[in-house]
This record gives sequence, structure tokens and C-alpha cells, in this order.
Amino acid sequence: MNNSLFYAAANGRINNVRRFIRGGANVNARNNREWTPLIWAARQGHVQTVRELIRAGVNVNARTNNGRTALICATDGVGYVQTVRELIRAGADVNARGNNGETVLMLAARGGRLQIVHELIRAGANVNSRDNDGNTALVDAVVWGRIQIAHELIRAGANVNARDINGRTALIWAAYQGRTQIVHDLIQAGANVNARDNGGETALMFAARMGRTQVVHELIRAGANVNARDINGSTALTKAAYWGSTQTVSELLKAGAKNWRVAYNRTNNQAVRNAIKNHASKVITNSMRTATTRRRVAAIGTLMKKTPINRGLTTRIMSTLKRG
Repeated sequence: MNNSLFYAAANGRINNVRRFIRGGANVNARNNREWTPLIWAARQGHVQTVRELIRAGVNVNARTNNGRTALICATDGVGYVQTVRELIRAGADVNARGNNGETVLMLAARGGRLQIVHELIRAGANVNSRDNDGNTALVDAVVWGRIQIAHELIRAGANVNARDINGRTALIWAAYQGRTQIVHDLIQAGANVNARDNGGETALMFAARMGRTQVVHELIRAGANVNARDINGSTALTKAAYWGSTQTVSELLKAGAKNWRVAYNRTNNQAVRNAIKNHASKVITNSMRTATTRRRVAAIGTLMKKTPINRGLTTRIMSTLKRG
């Protein structure tokens, strides 16, 4: 009879479920994977069956052999809102974790289940729990591009500066993936724009490496350090140059990025090299125009050493200085 109850619960055969319960079937029976009839019903979203089993005294927090509860199964995948509500009302643990430490809220965030996120937060789910890799629900929402859910979690008190196992924050992930709106919202919520991961990389470096010019602009406006270096000495500019992002290189140069020569030598992209040379020409010209004649002679040598410059560019600068 217990096997029959499993089959009826998994397939939503509510009349059969009632008949088997009346006949004495064990509602907490388990199969070889430690699944109960409730877990089967929840996984399939059979809300009437879930109600019937709860009325019969089923254990709503029983776990499978990989740590999943009925609430986790109802949330993961399709995401059955009504089933989730029934389980929460019956006392399901909203902070239950799977074997990798992932919570129900994290699964809802990853899956884009906004209504379930609402229900879980209202029921007291911990918005700052971490899985075994240090991820929070907010980091998961950002990685999966769930903007509304990220907003909901921030409003509920999610820590915008929490770090995963690699030291990466939600802002770093958003910058890496080019999610400009989330970057803006995280900054508004107090995210540290200069936070570094375990390799010393900042959100700006990740955005620069991926050529996310809009994100780079947003981070610079928020006070990101354009000359910060990672543990290997690389800057946002050298990363952008290496990967050949001309627009990003121009944006960084405009914001005062230095290390021009290294950036110039890191790339074979001619458009990037031209952007660096043109910027160098403007900076040197402007510097020389404001200097005294004696200082010009001393300074020009120093600047030439620091700048990727060729003979033609030198001639243009000198001729501009004469006119100036």
C-alpha cells in the first residue's frame, strides 16, 4: 500500500491518496532515495495532495538522501507558489539547506521565482545565509541576472558587500557580466566600488577586462580607483588594452588612468594603440603649454620615457608647442 501511495502522490491522484491514507498507508514512508510521498507531491506541484498529506500528519521537513526537503523541491525547477505557501503554513523550515549548503531562498533567486522569494522573506528566511562556496541569495540573483529579485533582497537587508569563497562581491559579479542596472543599484545600496577579490581584482578591472564600457563609466562616476593594481601589478587599463577594448581604454584614459606604456605594449590592437598615443599626445601638449620654457625642456624628456610615442608623434607635439 505504501508503494501505491507514492505513485498516487507523485501523479496527483488525490482520491487514491485519500483512500490509501484511510486504509492505513504510512504517509512518512520512504523509498530507496529517502523520498517521502510529500516530497514527490511537492516536486510535481500537486497542491491538493500536499494539503491532504499535511492533514494526515506528514513530516514536512523530512529530507532526501541529498538533503532536499519538500519545500526545496517545490521551489527548485518550475517553482510552485501555492505548494510553497502550503508548506510554509504547515511549518516547513524556510532556512533548510541542501547538501551544498544552498538554501530555499538561493534556489528561488537563481530560478527567478520572485513570488516565492516574497513568500520566503515574509516567512523569515535569512537573506544573508551562505552556501558552501560562500554565495548568498543576492550573489546568485546577480549572477543569474534576476534584477527584480536583487532589488527585493536588497530591500530585505541583504549584505551588498558579502563575499564568496573567491572574495567576489555581488558588485564584482555584476560588473563582470555587464549588468549596468544592477551595478547602479548596488552602488546606491552602499556596495564598495573598490572591494577586491582574492586576486586583488576590483569590479572596475573585471568590467575593463570584459569591455563593459557602460559599467566602467558607472563605476568611475561612483569613485572607483582607476589606477588600482591586482596582485600581478595589472590595472584596469592594462587589462582593457590586452583584450582590445578601444572604448573602454578611452574611458579609462579620460578618467586619469596611468601606466600607458605597459598598456600600449600589452596589445597588438592598432585602434587601442592609437587611442593611447592620441591621449598621450594631448596630455604632453597640455603639460608643455602650461610650463615655463626651462621646465618644458626638463619635462619633455621625462614624459617621453613614460609614454608610448614615435618619431612622428614627437614632431607633432613639438610643432604644437612652438605654436603654443
